[in-house]
Amino acid sequence: MKKMPKQRWLFVILVPGLIQCFSCSKNSNPGSVFSAPGYWTGSFFSGATLAILNRADGTGRIYLLTTGSTDTSAQFVKLDGSYNVQGDIYSANFIDTSGSIYVNMESSRTTPNSIEGVFSLNNYVPSANTIETFDFQLVRH
Repeated sequence: MKKMPKQRWLFVILVPGLIQCFSCSKNSNPGSVFSAPGYWTGSFFSGATLAILNRADGTGRIYLLTTGSTDTSAQFVKLDGSYNVQGDIYSANFIDTSGSIYVNMESSRTTPNSIEGVFSLNNYVPSANTIETFDFQLVRH
């Protein structure tokens, strides 16, 4: 039996291994990534209904919606602010025009169509400050 030259052994061992490595299918869509811009509705604090408008420039507005209404132009409580997304963590800060009521939010879980986390409502009356969980669903981008 003839001995195989070293170059041939390298070829026999390396080429199939390289073919196996490069032929493995790669997932070109590893999953949807969270994106905050859009109109979101949800609830906090004993079922109060809120809406958030996150703009693409990182600014936003939060609305306290009256029962059964989704019309943001007629809402009494509107707070302006900004949001930030780091990976899949959403955080936001909103304040009213008087500077006496502000909201801080941070997500504990995000999906492409939902945000869940902790909501802190603070105002000039310390006994009225509230920390609650929230759950928002994306209505439209």
